[in-house]
This record gives sequence, C-alpha cells and structure tokens, in this order.
Amino acid sequence: YTLLVSHAGGNSSGEVKVTLSGMAQSGDMYRTLAQNAMNAEDYHQALAMLDQAIAVDGGIYEDYVLRARAYLQLDDYQNALMAYNRALQLTSEPANVYAEIGRIYRLMEDWDSAALAYSQALEADPMLDYARCQLGMIYTMWGDYEEALKQYGIIMIHNPNDSCAWSNHDAIIRLMNNTATPNATAQDYIDRAEVHKSNQQWDAAMTDYQHALELDPTRTDI
Repeated sequence: YTLLVSHAGGNSSGEVKVTLSGMAQSGDMYRTLAQNAMNAEDYHQALAMLDQAIAVDGGIYEDYVLRARAYLQLDDYQNALMAYNRALQLTSEPANVYAEIGRIYRLMEDWDSAALAYSQALEADPMLDYARCQLGMIYTMWGDYEEALKQYGIIMIHNPNDSCAWSNHDAIIRLMNNTATPNATAQDYIDRAEVHKSNQQWDAAMTDYQHALELDPTRTDI
C-alpha cells in the first residue's frame, strides 16, 4: 500500500495533501483512524474518518455504533439516535442497540420512548439485565411499583447477586410498606431519595432528604 504526499501548487511550504490507496479502498484504514481518534477523544475527527469509511464501502454495523458513540460524546442525541437506528438495520442481534437507544432517551428525559426501547431490547434478549433494571427504574418513577417489582424479580431469579435489582427492589418494598404510613423512618425517606436519584428526579430526592432530616436532624450522611 502507498501513502502519496504532494504539496499544493508545488510549493514546499504550501498545504499538504494526502492521498491514500490500497487498504483505504476497503475502508479499514479509515476505521482504524476513527478508532484512534475516539481513543484520543477527538470525536469530530472520528466522525470524519467514519464518513470516509462509509463513503468507500457503504459502511458496516460497527461504523454506525461508533458514530453514535461519538455523537453522544458531543451531546448530539438526535444524530446518535439516527446512527443507532441505522445500526439496527445492519444487525440480527439488536438488543444492545435498543438498550443504548433507551439510554439516550433517558438522557433526553423522554421516558415513554426510553421504556419502549428497553422493552424492545428485552424482546430481543430477555436476559439483558441492564435494560430490565432501567425499565424497572422508569416504572418506579411512574409510581407503578408492582410492575417495577416484577422486572426486578425476573432479574433476581436468574441473577441473585445483581445489585441493581436487589437495591431497587428492597427500596420499593420499604417505600410501599413505610412511607405511606406514620411509621416512616429517616432511613425510609433516604432509601426513597436514592431511588429518585437513580431516576434523576432531583426535586423529589431533595424533598425526601428534607423529610429524613426532619425526622432525624443528627444524620450526617445526607
């Protein structure tokens, strides 16, 4: 393979132009450059190299996944979603892509779309615990504790050591048993605040922390 370098206008001090041949024609070189740019946190350069790879050979599944990740680093959620949706068309195993789409919708606070994406991920792979736990958190946020407990329970059956499922399951049980009664303790409100935090419900979390401090002003771990 050759790397041809020429100077614009024959001027040695002019702009350097690089022409790639050989491996570049397959797109593989551009993919390597894109991954190197991602590793260097140069996300715009990564996107430029992926554009070249796709232009050369039409693109592959990994190109669009990497594009989505680069756009995410740039907080460009819409283009990240477009890239993941293109990736869905190029794979027979879409579960992880749907889970990533769900994560983007969570970041956008579009809970309905996030729940749908996580549900689609679980249709493709019922054992994808990350997606199921995130879905449980959304049900918790909606106040549908029964459905949330169902999701966590499914995880706990085949993965008894899953910390996400256990912590959220136990917090909901305490929430249902205690915070609806006059017997609620400071720890009950702290536990519920942690559930709210996991769902990025900052105002609700702050309210529960305040309730906890009212019940036990000596708490220093809030």
